[in-house]
Amino acid sequence: MSYRARVYHQSSHLGDEFLLRRRPERQNLTFESLELLAAADVGQGRFYGGGEFILSRQPSSFDRGILSGGFDFIGARPMFGIGRPVLAVGLKSVQESHWNVGLTGLVGVQFGAANTPDRTLRFVVEGFTGKNPHGQFYQDKADYLGVGMYLGF
Repeated sequence: MSYRARVYHQSSHLGDEFLLRRRPERQNLTFESLELLAAADVGQGRFYGGGEFILSRQPSSFDRGILSGGFDFIGARPMFGIGRPVLAVGLKSVQESHWNVGLTGLVGVQFGAANTPDRTLRFVVEGFTGKNPHGQFYQDKADYLGVGMYLGF
């Protein structure tokens, strides 16, 4: 079992230049949050869950609750001799969006040690559907699919 407790700051200026040119009403979302998570290893996988309480926020009407949970898996042995399979599913529900659930998924291959982020390389396909997690666009629905390369060291 492992735990994480942290206070963090979230702000985004994604799209500011676009907004300055178009002059729409700007939603400035910024907050400080207390996050508490717990994780349990089960075989080669890990389940996690927890929540957050937003301590201070702008706009002040932004609701304070966030719940999250999920599962991730890193295979112990290489698949087809090329690397270990990785799979992750994450859920996040934000009170501000009436507790609608955002879903993140990831599947790919990892080169390097199975249970440590040290000196690893991952190639993945990842996707998201739900309320936009990127700052001022938090009221909009977003769906995306992409590829990623992650270096761990």
